Amino acid sequence: MAALADIDRPASKKELPKLFETQAILAEYFPNAKLSAVDIEYSELNSAMSLSKKDPLKIITAYDLLKRTNWPWHESKNAKRDWKPLIRSTIVETKYIEKYRPILLKMHAGRFLRTKLQLLLAEFVFPKTVQDQVDGKTVTHFEKKWNYPDNMVWRALQEFAIDFKEELERVQYRSRHLVARKDIAAIVAKIETFPLSRVGPEKSHTISPGVQRAVTSLIHVSVLYS
Repeated sequence: MAALADIDRPASKKELPKLFETQAILAEYFPNAKLSAVDIEYSELNSAMSLSKKDPLKIITAYDLLKRTNWPWHESKNAKRDWKPLIRSTIVETKYIEKYRPILLKMHAGRFLRTKLQLLLAEFVFPKTVQDQVDGKTVTHFEKKWNYPDNMVWRALQEFAIDFKEELERVQYRSRHLVARKDIAAIVAKIETFPLSRVGPEKSHTISPGVQRAVTSLIHVSVLYS
């Protein structure tokens, strides 16, 4: 889960538009994305919505998030104003999906859940006629099959064993870490107000290396024994 935790997201609504303003800010979240390409995506989505305003169910786009939104964007009285945040959110969230889904599909729990959901949803689709060649003869049978619209390559996992005690201990450890983190943050904030805490050989330090080492040790102790 550490890899997923490392995926940064805009912390507020005000930060979302900034991703569409400069290449530098966009690269902070999506290193391989180009601002010019994102602008083209925006224009294409806007055009698709404009063409399908009278019948939004027939919109032609690869962005499934836009197809599945329950907000009636086609009823907007000011499309230029109202569509912009929707299109931007659709583009950004799609890029996040492309970023974290491969990580999830490498995890046993994710593969197991995806496998079981696929089998469950296949029961609700209409069977299709399939023809196979058996001993030189054409054999016809019906097949129920459902696949995810992302068409990603992944390995099915029919069984998954989990050590609930171990997982519970991990959750409890993370909870203790979060509590200790708040306490340490308060201590550090207090230390930084002391004039002598900045005494050290390196002027770039907010606090001296000695104080920094002491606080780091305090963090480890708080987490291990809390």
